[in-house]
Amino acid sequence: MKNYNVGVIGCGRIASLLEQESDRGNPNTHAGCYDICEKTRIIAAADKSDYRLQAFGNKWNVSRLYNDWQEMLNVENLDIVSVCTYPIPHRDMVVSSAQSGVKAIFCEKAMATTLGQAYEMIDACKRHNVKLSINHG
Repeated sequence: MKNYNVGVIGCGRIASLLEQESDRGNPNTHAGCYDICEKTRIIAAADKSDYRLQAFGNKWNVSRLYNDWQEMLNVENLDIVSVCTYPIPHRDMVVSSAQSGVKAIFCEKAMATTLGQAYEMIDACKRHNVKLSINHG
């Protein structure tokens, strides 16, 4: 059985923190879903906040932590990337992830801040044969 290496960009609410809200039921975050899937394992994460990054690493047993998402994409051999940030950087994160050789990208909503950026994201994923999912559920 093939296992897929996952990298998470943005370690906040939808990436991990919602798991702490017991009334929601679990899993309800990107990390929570990867954690219960036998075929995926989170091997790396990136966030500007050292606090969020360390908390994420501790909760999900991830030791390869980056303050720079581009460095993570350059260093790690990832199959899947979850983009769990606010929308403004989504375009750059998705395009760079597609160019890095991943097989799939899960990007949170809103997809982009302009229609042009959304088309750029789709085009980059098509060119690199990457599956792109927006606000999956």
